[in-house]
Amino acid sequence: MIKPIDIKKLHMYEEIHEQADAVKKTKEINLEKIKLIASKIKEKNITNVVLSARGSSDNVCVYFKYMCEIFADIPCGFAAPSVSTIYGGKLKYKNTLVIGVSQSGAGLDILNVIEEAKKSGALTVAITNYESSLLAQAADYSLFLGCGDEKSVAATKTFITEMYLLGLMCAEISDSNYLRHNLDLVPSLLIEALNEEDKVFELAKKCTSFYDCYFLSRGINYVSVLESALKLQETTYIKSKAYSVSDFYHGPFAVVDSTQNIFLLHGQGLCNMDLYEMFEKLMDANANVIVISNDPYFTDYSKTFFVPKCEECVSPFVIIEIMQLFSCALSVYKGNNPDIPRGLKKVTVTR
Repeated sequence: MIKPIDIKKLHMYEEIHEQADAVKKTKEINLEKIKLIASKIKEKNITNVVLSARGSSDNVCVYFKYMCEIFADIPCGFAAPSVSTIYGGKLKYKNTLVIGVSQSGAGLDILNVIEEAKKSGALTVAITNYESSLLAQAADYSLFLGCGDEKSVAATKTFITEMYLLGLMCAEISDSNYLRHNLDLVPSLLIEALNEEDKVFELAKKCTSFYDCYFLSRGINYVSVLESALKLQETTYIKSKAYSVSDFYHGPFAVVDSTQNIFLLHGQGLCNMDLYEMFEKLMDANANVIVISNDPYFTDYSKTFFVPKCEECVSPFVIIEIMQLFSCALSVYKGNNPDIPRGLKKVTVTR
């Protein structure tokens, strides 16, 4: 008989619990450089941002897109690395900030985007966990996560620190004291969220029969559904798909019936009505809906897991942390080892 894995001895579990300290450290070692980058952005009259990343880091960039466009009024888009690596395209990056995000800094496609952008006059920034990486050395400025080696294949503390750094960058670009204040609360929110870990384990035990599921949200928490679906895929092998609720109405809703599992991830804020309407529609369809939220609207719904109260702009931190822990636990309860998911490596090199 195979001895069951002790969740609390897993690298993934330990690294989730390191996140509060990790965000404090990453701010400490990067804030002055972030302020310098913000001043250069203003000096160079940057009018748009291009983001380049893969996997979890790509999801991090979705958070930056929302925050930068909401608070700094600068439009953000995503690079398609194959435009240059395969098709030989030469893009014009005048007045553009290009950000490459990679925990390893080893992605050749992200590196190529940064190198080509720099040649054509872009202001380039790299975010990585390794100061000596090719990506860090190629950019005009590099930000270092400083969260220590991540031993689990599934990104947890590197994801949260990447997201935190990009949030700090938005706060400085926009000179938003509101955003600065709420980002300062993140470490204590991360600690508070994990005080409920036994409830997370209980929730995971109830989901061991899941074969597939959908993750729904809207706005700033779109990053939460993207990253949560990815974490579930790579640790539990459950087929998962993330949607904005506005997109889910356009066709995908047709799959919903009494057998469908849905995770509704919501931080109370300006998207409330969209989430309420979707929730009621899912209830009418008799779907199996699990809500992860801090919104009192769901108080009377028995399948709600409440995260700490906070502003919408930082709610993804606590929602994603809970879903990381949920994925870790569910993986174990399904007989897997989330530290070493099948077919995956810590560093993936693409072009």
